[in-house]
Amino acid sequence: MKRVAVIAVFAVLLFSTGALAETGRTISTDLYGIFQGVINGQYEQAINESTSVVISGSTYGASYGPLRASVFGVDSSYRWYPAGKGIFVQAGPELGFVRITYTGYDWYGNPVSQTASGSVFGFAGMAGYKLVVSEGITFEPAVGFYTFSGSIAGPGGSVPLSASGAMYRIGAGYSF
Repeated sequence: MKRVAVIAVFAVLLFSTGALAETGRTISTDLYGIFQGVINGQYEQAINESTSVVISGSTYGASYGPLRASVFGVDSSYRWYPAGKGIFVQAGPELGFVRITYTGYDWYGNPVSQTASGSVFGFAGMAGYKLVVSEGITFEPAVGFYTFSGSIAGPGGSVPLSASGAMYRIGAGYSF
């Protein structure tokens, strides 16, 4: 699945033509995230020559023995270009939904499946550089931070869930 997504992104980037980025809209994905198993998309809409609004979504799934975890997240943020292009600073709230399923066996060898789910709320910020190459193709290396907290609830009760750390982005997209 990851290979198909990477090939699709590169095909779109290689064969797309159109107006340059000055029109103020960009769609992109995070290549670094794809290689980490995160499928995501981002839409940026310019408000004026130095600010824009960004809306993005991502999904991630993993298995750890009898545990399967899936996460879906959405966020919106404000992006500021101090010089009107190039270097940017971005920040905004994030909302995530978590689902964890355990499939195993009880003491008697019978199959058992239990699910816990919940939501998290957080904040993220990043700084980077948006490079627009010919025909609207964009690349956005960026670094930043995130922090979130929430809880998941299952048959055994509610458990707090929180994390914070660094994040990295190698965005590839198309401006039109």
